[in-house]
Amino acid sequence: MTDNVLNKEEIKKLNKLGKDIRISLNLKLTDLNGIGIPSRTNRYQAIDDMKEYLKIHGYIINHKYDKK
Repeated sequence: MTDNVLNKEEIKKLNKLGKDIRISLNLKLTDLNGIGIPSRTNRYQAIDDMKEYLKIHGYIINHKYDKK
């Protein structure tokens, strides 16, 4: 996105990413252990999709903070 207007390709990508994020966080589909949170794989996929979603809006995303 070079300005404040999204083009058709960006809108299509955002639509797909939004659906993918919702699916990755849907407990009916992703709570494989029955503990009330999506599986690690699904959580990480949602994070990757969210990063891509934000990049389309012009945000700069840094790597994971390694807490010690």
